Formats: sequence, structure tokens, C-alpha cells
Amino acid sequence: MLSICKNNFIIFRNLLQKFNHYNNLVKQKFFSTTNFLSYEIIEPKYPISSITRNFPKDILLPDYAINGQPNKHNNSNYVKNPNDIEKIWNSCKIAKTILMKTGEQLKIGMTCEDIDDIVYNLCLKYKCYPSPLNYSGFPKCVTTSVNNIAVHGIPDQRQLQSGDIISIDVSIYYNGFHGDCCHTFAIGDCDQQAKHLMNVAELCLYEAIKICRSGQRISAIGKTIENIARKYEMNVVKEFCGHGVGKDLHENPQILHYDHNSEEIMIENMIFTIEPIILETSANVVMFDDGWTVASENDCRSAQFEHTIWIRKHDSVILTEI
Repeated sequence: MLSICKNNFIIFRNLLQKFNHYNNLVKQKFFSTTNFLSYEIIEPKYPISSITRNFPKDILLPDYAINGQPNKHNNSNYVKNPNDIEKIWNSCKIAKTILMKTGEQLKIGMTCEDIDDIVYNLCLKYKCYPSPLNYSGFPKCVTTSVNNIAVHGIPDQRQLQSGDIISIDVSIYYNGFHGDCCHTFAIGDCDQQAKHLMNVAELCLYEAIKICRSGQRISAIGKTIENIARKYEMNVVKEFCGHGVGKDLHENPQILHYDHNSEEIMIENMIFTIEPIILETSANVVMFDDGWTVASENDCRSAQFEHTIWIRKHDSVILTEI
């Protein structure tokens, strides 16, 4: 699950009339200059339904589960000890298991609220809590970002269609620690551009993981990702970043996914996510009135893949693999 890494991220979406006029102009250009557009542009469906999610007493709840306000632990020293690493690894395995089992059930005609139900029931099965639920008030167990929705899509009643691509971000809380991962899935038959976009996004993630080790600059991650995206004439969303994972869902360090100057280095036993959002064209992003859903400004599609990794002396280990 991404964290916002720009304090000056300005929301224009509430200027709805002006935005729609501009957006229509962009769409006219976009439709006329591309030959691969075969997907529906998503607008969130309101109101978002509210369902009470109950958890048995043997599932440990995070501090924000009731009041919606996550506490901040002391993360100034974000190098993990062996016991913490083992617990985070267990959480990551569960998160990835839930993510892939959810992906196996995707089909044309199901809604994103159906996906939310699947994630909730799998969390009950694996005795964990879905980290997004009530995190700063987020209303669902999972984020589902379809087509032009870049990140933090709220599950609603829209039915999935053949040709859609959907990024499902699963985060869970188990035994006092979070695990976090994301994967983009194709629904039915999607076009070649969508397949290419997903391949590039996944390549960005794995090439970035390859360079991770103790002593490496954290900024090398962003440089690697942006270089690959630019090579394939695609764009990296800069407003959101990866993050440390542990007792809190979002900890230090912040992992920027674009080329930047920073001398902060990776340290053995750090644990953090790498989760670039790759857009198929150059575009900015805008946020909807719900305060969560973020879309590409020109309605181009995006893909996101995420792993949580553990930094070691000479390499890194992907904790969200099963």
C-alpha cells in the first residue's frame, strides 16, 4: 500500500465542472491519436456501500481498527531484529497468498465489492486483519484500481469487463506486523498495449530489486525504475512511494520510484516495499472527491506491482513470494 510522499500534492478534483471540460478535451485528443484504446474509463460509483466487518477475538487488530487513527511507533531506528524479520516475513507470506488466491477467482462480471468480500473471507481464514480497513478511514479491506485508476481505488459495484486491467493491493496485519504486496491482473482478453504496460511495470519492479543490498543508495531504486520506464516510453507516478513495513503499515524509509538525488543508503535488515505505478503515457494524476481514488489526468491506464523486501549484506530477499 502506497504512502503519499509529496506534502504539496494539490487536489483539483473538487473543481468538477472545470475539470470535466478539460478532461473532455484531453479525451478527444487521446481517442484520435491512439489505436489501442479498448477499455472503459472508470469513474468511481458513489455512494460507497458501508458493510460492517466483524473479526473473532483470536484475530489481533491494529491500533486504528476502531477509531481510524493509526498511532506512530518509534521508527527512527528502522533496522529490524531477527524476531521482527521472521514475523514480518510470515505476514508477507499470508498477504501474497491472499492476493494470488483472490486473483485466481477474478472473472468477467464480478464487482470490486465481490473482490473485497473475497479478501475479507480469506483474512478470516488466515486469522489476520486487512490493513487498509479503517486506516485513516479507508472503508474497505483492499484497494482495487481499474484501468485509468492509478492507485487507492475503493471497491464498488462496477462489474469487471473483458479488457480491464486491475491492480489489487493486499496488505494484512498478523501477529503485530504488516505485510504488503500488489499485482496487476488482466480480465478476459486485454489488448497488446495493456499486456506491454504490465510487462514493463513488472520489469521495473524486479530490476529495482536486483540492485538492492546493504550499502547501496536507496535512490538507485528510483533511477533504475525511471530508466526502464523511459526506455519503453512510459511514465512513473511520482506522487506516491514505497515505504518501510513493520509494526506500522507505513514506516521509514520512503522509497521514491523516480530518479532523484539522495545519499541515504540501504542498511542490512531494513525491510521496505518497492511498488512503482507505471503509466502508459506521460500524464499527471488527480484525486477524486473521496480523498482516496487517484486517476491519471488523461485517463491513460496504469499498472502496479509490489513486493516487500529484506535487505541483506550482499543482496535482498523478496518476502512477498510464496
